[in-house]
Amino acid sequence: MKFILPLILSILLGVANAASAKNSNHLHNARVGLHGMLLFSDGQSLYASHLPMFHAPHDMQLIVRFELANSVNHNKLRNTLVNNSNYWTLSPERFDLTKLAQNEKGIWQFKADLYSDHFERGGTLELPQQNIIVKDVIFRQQLNPDMPKTAEYIRLTPNGVARQFYARIIEGKPGVDHLFWINSASSLMQKFSIEGANTSLSNEEIAHQLNVNPIKVHAYYLEHGDLK
Repeated sequence: MKFILPLILSILLGVANAASAKNSNHLHNARVGLHGMLLFSDGQSLYASHLPMFHAPHDMQLIVRFELANSVNHNKLRNTLVNNSNYWTLSPERFDLTKLAQNEKGIWQFKADLYSDHFERGGTLELPQQNIIVKDVIFRQQLNPDMPKTAEYIRLTPNGVARQFYARIIEGKPGVDHLFWINSASSLMQKFSIEGANTSLSNEEIAHQLNVNPIKVHAYYLEHGDLK
């Protein structure tokens, strides 16, 4: 009997480890796909925000700072994003979003076509087959379909830039992908929250939260359809 119990425990431990490894591999492999991204700039750096959904392989909110390998196109894109009212998106080659989020090997690179407006909704191809070099992961979080009690926003850009971007942390289904920017180089709070996850904030409400003039608040991107 004294030999049977350790044997049973050993078998159970092996089964548990195998199941854990299988689940880990599933989560890793599930995020291989074509991961479109929204592009924006604070006037100094370029940023990309993954366009998420509540199903694999797109069930992760991920925002990164990146550069274009072609410096001329890098500067062109930055200036265009700052001076034009419409946004750009990118359509990349297939890659593993989980690996990018973990940034396992430091700098991450992939190729992508860059579009003015949305690449899946009639956008115009402007810069084909660009080499994207990811420099930093700014924010990452797996989407949670459970509705929270509050809606939380985080600042994505550093202190001192004239265009300070905020993004809503996507939680609760149906969700909303919301980015806006503040035209101010003043020191602003890193994050804020409001009661009620279903609330859509107006520019006036955002200005009140951040204690700025409403004319300094600029809507950038608002998406509900992909997060139903």
